Amino acid sequence: MNSAYTRNAAQQSSRCLERQESLPSQRPKPGSFRLKNVVINDGEFVARKTVHVTSHNSPSDISKSFERLQKLVSPSAFHDSAQRVDPPRCHPATRIMILQTIFDWIIQSGHQQSERILWLNGAAGAGKSAIMQSIAERCALAGIAVVSFFLSRSDSSRNTMASLVPTLVYQLLQRIPETANGILETIKKNPLIFDLGLEFQFQELIFRPLYLLPPDLQQLFVIFIDGLDECIELSHQSNLIKTISKVLSNANIPVKFLIASRRESQIEASFGQKDVINLLRIVPLDKIQASDDIRRYIQARFDDIKKTHLRKAYLPASWPQPGDIEEIVAKASGQFIYASVVMNYVSSHSAHPVVQLDVIKGIRLRRPSSENPFAHLDALYEHIFSRVEDLDLVRNILAMTLIDLRDWPCSRDITVLEALFGLHPGELETLFTSLTAVIQCDTPSSNYYSSNQPWGNCIYGSMKIVFLHASLPDFLLDKTRSDRYFIDLTEYRTSLLYGFLQMPGRKMLSPTDQWNVVLDGSWRLNAIASLLENAKASEQLRSAFMDFVLVFHDNDFVNAQRRVGILSSLKMLNFGDQGEAYRHVLNMFAKGYAKFWPHFDEYVVATVKAYPDLLAYVNHLHGELNSLQES
Repeated sequence: MNSAYTRNAAQQSSRCLERQESLPSQRPKPGSFRLKNVVINDGEFVARKTVHVTSHNSPSDISKSFERLQKLVSPSAFHDSAQRVDPPRCHPATRIMILQTIFDWIIQSGHQQSERILWLNGAAGAGKSAIMQSIAERCALAGIAVVSFFLSRSDSSRNTMASLVPTLVYQLLQRIPETANGILETIKKNPLIFDLGLEFQFQELIFRPLYLLPPDLQQLFVIFIDGLDECIELSHQSNLIKTISKVLSNANIPVKFLIASRRESQIEASFGQKDVINLLRIVPLDKIQASDDIRRYIQARFDDIKKTHLRKAYLPASWPQPGDIEEIVAKASGQFIYASVVMNYVSSHSAHPVVQLDVIKGIRLRRPSSENPFAHLDALYEHIFSRVEDLDLVRNILAMTLIDLRDWPCSRDITVLEALFGLHPGELETLFTSLTAVIQCDTPSSNYYSSNQPWGNCIYGSMKIVFLHASLPDFLLDKTRSDRYFIDLTEYRTSLLYGFLQMPGRKMLSPTDQWNVVLDGSWRLNAIASLLENAKASEQLRSAFMDFVLVFHDNDFVNAQRRVGILSSLKMLNFGDQGEAYRHVLNMFAKGYAKFWPHFDEYVVATVKAYPDLLAYVNHLHGELNSLQES
């Protein structure tokens, strides 16, 4: 079959053209179906010329079988469906390498056991559907038999697996009419076959008809399934992957599956099974640098606006500035959806492009009556966050990553966050499982911080929270866009301050001393100093400072200015306790400085000298340094 496959792959284009003589130039209208020598039109069977139909198949039997199939088909799931108006596809001169990689995989020998499934995965908005659409159209032009099922959560006809096989089978009849007799006969014998298991449907209605084709009709057959994560039943996603691997393992015919989805946990786990891995090739879009393609796309869209927009005569020759394009590229962070949303908004003929771009840049406020430029993007984010189980905790954690804490470079470090929020190791990743389309827990490729620092090595290679969409924080921090998912940083700064103050002692935090220094030492105090600057006095905050405990390390006091900053801010807060909370913290800091005083350099000494209250406590606790003030 190897030589036959190679020969047939080269002949598919010509064979496709030959079929066009007997097939209609356009897809049959609903209620009609045309085979090579057979027409079923609104239930009426008409024979033409020589009809190759098994003798026990009467016209009415074939008609009923086809009608039963047709009722279960979801036409909107076709890659070439008229219902998918202007489907996303790759812009010219973009995604060239990835498109070629996938097409090369398709045309390679299709019946070998390895790499018969290709999983194209990526973040939400990475452009997976556009790639799938472009590849499907390219295959059609090359005469390769392609059937497709594009899932959509918002379309009830294609957000489950109920119509998957009927839709694929209908297209199979269109692409390879020679399979019709076997398929319709099977439906006639088993009218309830579409209510049976997915594996049985695939085996009897797709793989068996293809297997029974004569050798000269054997050809490459590719099944496209886009948006697997859009299936509303999570168990069905995993079941489909399992089913595909089983039927492929037992089939020696040139069939391949191209599947695109987000890297959801249940899908990733299913593709990771041993039986699937042996058949799998993975193409991760997140690992492919897309910024250059996005830049080309944006530039092309701006060029088009300047040529075709109704207000083109009023567009300055220098518009847009190079910095405008780079700003959009940066905010897109490798995801085409942001660039597409922005350019669709700017190109709208109902407004001036310059004004629209200014709205995107935040230079000009959007009119209350005008459309939200990010409505499509916001709907995506809202859906993703709607699946979060413990929303309050997740928002608290995200707030920690979004607050700009000076001298606190590990605010996105998972180990630190788990310690701060009292989570078990690995628990944070579980909490964020439903957010993997836009946020991932990943290991950086290089050290984020200098290894020359005493804390550098303790975070090297550790897991971080990574925003796959640079535009996501904009959504979360804008109440008009995010509504119930809104993160009020002012509110969270206070709650995070309590968290740092109430953090348990060093021995409770982490199995390594290095991590404990980070959590309970200088960085913890840096965060407290930053958060305290805008805090308001309350009994809860006073109690937190009264319970505040530090286990000192000599490195904890290197940045003495931060400690002085805490004392200065605390002294200005009126707790109504005659300074009791302030003196508690002052005494605690002074004990640490007195204990390690001989180890400090001139800068630390000078900083302590500049704060009289602290110096007085240090002198009191360290008798040998009574003459320090005069020196």
